Amino acid sequence: DIDDLMFEPELVDSMDSVRNYTKEEKDGLKDAVSRMRDALLASDYVTCTTASLCERISRLNRKCFVIPNTINNAQYSLAEKLISGRKSSRGIRIGYQSGTNTHNRDFAQASGALYDIMKEHENVEFHLIGKLDIDPKFSGFGKRFVHLPFMPYMDLLKNIADLDINIAPLELDNVFTDAKSELKIFEAGLVEVPTIASRTRTYSQCITHGKNGFLAGPPGEWHDVLKLLVENKEWRVKTGREAREDFLKKYYVKNVIDDVVKIYEQIIAEHTRV
Repeated sequence: DIDDLMFEPELVDSMDSVRNYTKEEKDGLKDAVSRMRDALLASDYVTCTTASLCERISRLNRKCFVIPNTINNAQYSLAEKLISGRKSSRGIRIGYQSGTNTHNRDFAQASGALYDIMKEHENVEFHLIGKLDIDPKFSGFGKRFVHLPFMPYMDLLKNIADLDINIAPLELDNVFTDAKSELKIFEAGLVEVPTIASRTRTYSQCITHGKNGFLAGPPGEWHDVLKLLVENKEWRVKTGREAREDFLKKYYVKNVIDDVVKIYEQIIAEHTRV
């Protein structure tokens, strides 16, 4: 089972995260990716989280099945408490969860629009969680720019619940980002926070624009959608609620476990016939 495009060593040089690596570090990563490929090729069947990943795996002549990431019971229970205990804020908080320091080119898709929105609206805050080589100009916003460290995912959910808008930018026309799963979108939706996401294949399959979230491509689109949500609370509330309702149906483990079991039953049946 794999949830990232980390089994094609020939693509390592094109990864954003390796641009500052030493030769030894890059060679070490290539070796790790090569071993993941060996493990994949040694498998009779493979499961992964997105259709894009499944297509790449199928090129290696391995039978592949898509099992999306899910919302677990602990996340669901915590989200119920967070929603019921949410307090209103005078400011509007826009958040981005970078996690590891591998998303600089991803964030660049939205950073210019975000900066302009913060200049135009003095009530907007930006909350960054995780590592990122962010433009120093954001420090000019003072306390309106909040940078929090990498944290456990349950603590992350608590911080997401305090946001008004979640952003999930990814570099477009990139095989790595096209394979990214819906995690950053449905985790925000779980606590009724609407997401603006890049128009990648997986995100486009997850989000119905204007209903359970928003999609953006060029900087102008990012600015327009950010402006819409910043200036219209009713849009934020409506879209956040729709996101929770929709994503619980698609990603909450209790609602999808039967489909997951059927996939493993199919694998067993096929292997038994062989």
